[in-house]
Amino acid sequence: MPRKACWPGVLNDPRGNGRACAVNSGNDFGIDDLVQPFQIEGLGIRGRVVRLGPLVDRVLTTHAYPEPVSRLLGEALALTALIGSALKFDGRFILQTQSKGPVAMLVADYEAPGKLRGYARMNEARVADAIRE
Repeated sequence: MPRKACWPGVLNDPRGNGRACAVNSGNDFGIDDLVQPFQIEGLGIRGRVVRLGPLVDRVLTTHAYPEPVSRLLGEALALTALIGSALKFDGRFILQTQSKGPVAMLVADYEAPGKLRGYARMNEARVADAIRE
């Protein structure tokens, strides 16, 4: 399978071919929604930095989650964008967690090229109790 010339979710391709892509949830994307790979020559250090702004705001405000649930889903979206943008093929990465706690399920879905969405299922009464504690 050939490698992609442009990695979804990456603002600057580290191979230096000048192509740019960004994480987005449709046709519009901005500089605030990106995953940027980096490499420190000579030290053998490589990594990725994720910055999600309007995209995460749109996901979280659409569902009006309480603040602790929004924080959990935001972290899941950031992790999913990091891992999904590192895929060497056009595909999908889905992060799903399930628990018996106040937040029963978190789903974050990354689909190449750079589409990201998320959902949380929660018990509102148990979340409210956890916030009060």
